[in-house]
Amino acid sequence: SFLWPRGRWRRPSPRDRGREMGDFAAGKMGTTGPSGDIGEDDVVQVFKDIEQWLGSKAPGLVPRLRPPADPQSLSELAAAGVPQTLTWALAVHDGGLVIWEYTMMPAADIQQGLTQGPPGAVTFAQGLDGANLCVDLASKTVSVVDADGDRREVASSFGVYLQSWRDSLLANKAEFMDEDTGFIEVG
Repeated sequence: SFLWPRGRWRRPSPRDRGREMGDFAAGKMGTTGPSGDIGEDDVVQVFKDIEQWLGSKAPGLVPRLRPPADPQSLSELAAAGVPQTLTWALAVHDGGLVIWEYTMMPAADIQQGLTQGPPGAVTFAQGLDGANLCVDLASKTVSVVDADGDRREVASSFGVYLQSWRDSLLANKAEFMDEDTGFIEVG
């Protein structure tokens, strides 16, 4: 129930629903900051939404989500120029999240990729078909890099990519098939 400004209680009407919304629905989450990317609270909320979806639609994937990365690894990644949104995501789960046919790597593996991956980028998720997801350390864009080294940009930032994935799940536009296929786009 709601407290009217005059101090009287009443039952909420359908038009009052906006006053009861959570931060995401009220538009307080998912806004971009001066860097053009999402904030730490947004990353945490995105993971809560994804975990809830996985729990109800693909419960077999929940155990794959790893515990948070250790602070030392996160500091080293940040010092190397890895976008904050990626380090914030690793602070929630140190890899294991399946995004389409890609699986996010743990911080230690990402750190190794700083010296072994494509020049000027770091691989943060490995694909089933040999392609990987990389983030450009200068522009912060996310690209698919295939086995031949060809890049195709898929998002303007890691935060945008992560939000887009969450939005696909919540809109039921993705369905988990199996370990060999990953997710497919539906609807």
